[in-house]
Amino acid sequence: MKYIIALVLLSVFHFTYGQETYSLTPDFSWKKIEKRNPTLIEEFIKLTPTDEFDFYKEPEELVDVLHNIDLNNDKLDDIIFYGQISDDESSVVIYLNKGTAFKKVFAGKQSIMHMEFKNNVLSRLAVEDLGCCGEVIFRDQYFDVTAKPNGDLTFKLSKSFEYLDRTELPTTYWPATKIVKVNHDKYKMRSAPFIDDTSVQEDDRDTTKGNTIGLMPQDSEALAMAEATDSTGRVWYFVAVYPDYILTNTPFFEPKEGFRSFKCAWISSRFVATVKE
Repeated sequence: MKYIIALVLLSVFHFTYGQETYSLTPDFSWKKIEKRNPTLIEEFIKLTPTDEFDFYKEPEELVDVLHNIDLNNDKLDDIIFYGQISDDESSVVIYLNKGTAFKKVFAGKQSIMHMEFKNNVLSRLAVEDLGCCGEVIFRDQYFDVTAKPNGDLTFKLSKSFEYLDRTELPTTYWPATKIVKVNHDKYKMRSAPFIDDTSVQEDDRDTTKGNTIGLMPQDSEALAMAEATDSTGRVWYFVAVYPDYILTNTPFFEPKEGFRSFKCAWISSRFVATVKE
């Protein structure tokens, strides 16, 4: 069920943050960018320790999950591992071709959403993590990629967005987002654009009632990107809450330190002010 929801979300979810546009629509395809080089892949398998890929018992099994592409415009194809690391989890691992060896420069979960290039050099990478083992949170992460003079690539996490798997998603989105601010404390975030305070939910970290998935503090801001109207005429906004704000009563994990994510949900528009169109 959560994979179906994820695909719907990722097929339509766009918004602008500052001067940059972020699309959570996966548009990545190996067929568009890769020219298979079986010889290089065989060489990589020979040169790389087998414990890198414990899930695959035989070298031949790796052929379909190894891909070659020049990421730093040095005329040498690099290798991307894009496969399973367990029965429930996959991974993206990037190895730069240094001529006589391959250097691991990135590892992330679980699949590629986007790869952007500038002057034939990888400039941004987005990966999506749909979780495993009963996880209920989706996480999409954007990495800015910088090329060093020696051809090495460094990856810096720049944005992260989280979604609860049972969230009901908009069917259409506004052509442009706006920043909104909630006027009341403990403003309810919901997984769907209607009020439900009675149904039992057992797919979160704890059994809960209704579709409330978090409480926003007063004056907290969010990116609003879509709206829906319920059967009573109430208008709801689909929003991504800025990482600066601490949510309460939520299945979203809030780390005490480290990189924090935008949190996406529905909020009533009744006590919300527009900060910036």
